[in-house]
Amino acid sequence: MTQTKIQGKFYPLKSEEWLNSINKLTHSELKILYYVRSLDPYNNGINLTPSQIAKDLSTKNNKMHRSTVGRALKSLDRQGFINMELLQVRIKVNPKGFLAEEE
Repeated sequence: MTQTKIQGKFYPLKSEEWLNSINKLTHSELKILYYVRSLDPYNNGINLTPSQIAKDLSTKNNKMHRSTVGRALKSLDRQGFINMELLQVRIKVNPKGFLAEEE
């Protein structure tokens, strides 16, 4: 019997880890967690944006929104499933500070 070696990176998922995660996480959190783990199986760290994750996990019949991804990432970080570090944000300041004219 000849076995063909499958090419690529793989995340070694143990049954205990799977059972623990399905009992603690929402559907969106599970999708995002294992998407990230499959991209970075050796836990080296990876730079991703919520927009890119949402785009990659959206299907023709089921769109995932960037805000859903953001909430899920925060929850995964809070629960200790991931260690998220904020590296870059886009900020726009609303002109409502003390120098703005009063209405």
